Amino acid sequence: MFKKTQPTQGEDLFKSISHQVSGRKSKILEDPASWHNVFYDQVTRQIDEDVFSVLYHKGNGRPNASIRKMVAMMILKEGNGWSDQQLFEQCRFNLTVMRALGIQNLDEDVPVESTWYRFRKEILEYYEAAQDDLMKRCFQRLTAEQIMMHGISGAKVRMDSKLINSNIANHNRIELILEVVRSFVKPLDLTPLKGKLDKEALEFLQSLKEKTVANITYALSNAQQGKLLVSLGHMIQQLLTVYRGKEVDQYDLLERLWTEQYTTETAGEDDDDQSGSESGIQPRDPSELSATSIQSAHDSEAGFRKKGQDKTRKTVKGYHGNIIETCTPENEINLIVDVDVREANVSECEFLLPGLEASEEVFGQAYASDTTADNPKRHIEHVTTDGGYDSYENRIALTQNDAPHWNLSNVRGRKSVITFGHDEQGQLIAYHTETGEQYKMTFSSKCKKHIVHINDKFKRYYTETQIEQVFLRQQLLADRPPEDRSIRANVEASIHQVFHRLGKNEKVRYRGRYQSHCYVLYRAMWTNFRRIQKKTAENSPVFDFWGLWRSVRAQVLNWFDGQGMFNDHKIYAQRLA
Repeated sequence: MFKKTQPTQGEDLFKSISHQVSGRKSKILEDPASWHNVFYDQVTRQIDEDVFSVLYHKGNGRPNASIRKMVAMMILKEGNGWSDQQLFEQCRFNLTVMRALGIQNLDEDVPVESTWYRFRKEILEYYEAAQDDLMKRCFQRLTAEQIMMHGISGAKVRMDSKLINSNIANHNRIELILEVVRSFVKPLDLTPLKGKLDKEALEFLQSLKEKTVANITYALSNAQQGKLLVSLGHMIQQLLTVYRGKEVDQYDLLERLWTEQYTTETAGEDDDDQSGSESGIQPRDPSELSATSIQSAHDSEAGFRKKGQDKTRKTVKGYHGNIIETCTPENEINLIVDVDVREANVSECEFLLPGLEASEEVFGQAYASDTTADNPKRHIEHVTTDGGYDSYENRIALTQNDAPHWNLSNVRGRKSVITFGHDEQGQLIAYHTETGEQYKMTFSSKCKKHIVHINDKFKRYYTETQIEQVFLRQQLLADRPPEDRSIRANVEASIHQVFHRLGKNEKVRYRGRYQSHCYVLYRAMWTNFRRIQKKTAENSPVFDFWGLWRSVRAQVLNWFDGQGMFNDHKIYAQRLA
């Protein structure tokens, strides 16, 4: 049964944390600028539990544990890079973490491990069944509350992305196929395969259930691996035939592997030494394999991507995370307002329009009670991106009259020396971008392309779409303010803040797109909290006192230095200042 977390009943005189510690500790615990009090006030207390009500029955059953505590625990876990064991130890025995969760008395406890794990599992299962991202909605409402409390404007935003590896082993092709087959046959009784496969193949599958992939492949030569690759095609075909229609785990994954990795060809009349079915199965050429093909038996959603050139070349098997943050100069702090994680092969340009729409939704929630129709804080007027977000569709969308101004730092494609315009009569003309030399233009009705005659020997052909893209590019780059060119640089700092706790080889701890997506959401919520906490500390009286003390100290030291009293210790004085 769904039940909201009830307001705290206050501190028990005999069990209160503050009353059981010394005066100095109590003062630190009660300091409004301390991180745990800011976290409770800005995160834990602001979590909208109604978002998760769909996971529970409305009237029957045992009441749920505190949802805001469980969500706050997830944020604390990823924010500090704790393991599950460390998380529960901190939540039960660390006084500041307890206060961050809203625990006032020593006899209060957090939800037990089984309840916490079940809650995470239910969020995943609900997403898979209903395609409703509850954690994303929780993030949006929490961020909207923070935006409203701190008066943050959404007039200007910027975005950037990062490739992250999934928590999977880096297999080559033969190892990948073997691992998928091993995962499929491991829980099965292979008796139904008798008569379908020869004795050698059955023994191989039985040994695959008991061995690791490395045990099988480490001693094989390239020729032996090629032969095994073909043999595995025959085995997979029989496995799919025998177990079709039966409720077998990993069947869909094995079928997908078969489609991606193998092809069937009709055997020729000269293939007398092989049966027609066997000779027709061949591994696909590596060039035919898509970036969306399976990268691991344990994370079928991970994508493949190569980025960069030479020494900067980077191979990723995992996901592509995108973040959007505010960057209005008038804001005291800027917050991350949208997070999106997709497969690694998804291009940056596919994040732009959905990200702007989601960000507008957050600002709309933040200022929903504002009766001002044209509140500039709730509408995005300016977006800054790099050239990776450039595409024909995005150019069209962001050159509409009601679209925000797009500060595009670069454009895709090689810069051409030929550009287009219109003469005084409105006719299409082509000219050199640097010299301004105008070229002759004709139109070919046969190929339906415009022809630019460079000289008597050289011609270039352009479609209507290509010319339209040139005009869209000119429109985007026209009247670009000089101050816009430096806006994007700070996005790299946000990328570092969100992703710096990734493991070795920039691997996320989890497998699966949604699990990785939630990880980035938790990190974004933690990053927003740290920014708010920093602002709170700067505005607190304690911070002002220390700032005043440093200022007075520097002035005193400078006066003594001016009197020549620190000539022998000038370096030391400068360090103190």
